[in-house]
Amino acid sequence: MGLRKPSPAMVIACIALFVALGGVGYAAFNLPAASVRSRHIVNGQVKRVDLAPGLLPAGRFNAGGEAGGAVCNPDVLGISDETCAFIKMNLPRPARVLLVVSGSWHEQGTLDGSVLGRCALYADSPALWSASYGQKTQTFVPNGGGMPYNGTVSETFVTDVLPAGKHDFRVDCSENEADITYVIGLSAVRLSAS
Repeated sequence: MGLRKPSPAMVIACIALFVALGGVGYAAFNLPAASVRSRHIVNGQVKRVDLAPGLLPAGRFNAGGEAGGAVCNPDVLGISDETCAFIKMNLPRPARVLLVVSGSWHEQGTLDGSVLGRCALYADSPALWSASYGQKTQTFVPNGGGMPYNGTVSETFVTDVLPAGKHDFRVDCSENEADITYVIGLSAVRLSAS
């Protein structure tokens, strides 16, 4: 029995296979550095593991480097602020950074109007934003059902253009009495410089 002649469909399929394999080989070994552009990438196909370190933010971290919602309990009497959330980011080029603070405060004290907590957002060293929480604020409303008292912590902020290099972003909180605790999260996203 002799060999059968391949059908035209089989010939075309084999040619397509060789062209496809040859194209991948060419791309893998012959593309110049930094030649892949956004138009070459299918949306949703590039993952964090495909990128060099420092191109994306480190993610969400709380004080001590624990992911998630660790309770932050500052020193009493505002002796010192405690860092309740932080992110270290390495910017490969000048850029703005979107910072999102979210979380909650919780107070166990008596309703005598004396409790005051404060949180501030820092980019490297200057404070970008601060807010007060607890009974000693104009927006405080007792929950009517007794203790505990609680509320949310929330802020969105875009920095000025920051230079390339390493930057520290953090949320520090304090209290004037040993009654307030915080659960604070911080997220950072690199934006363009314009």
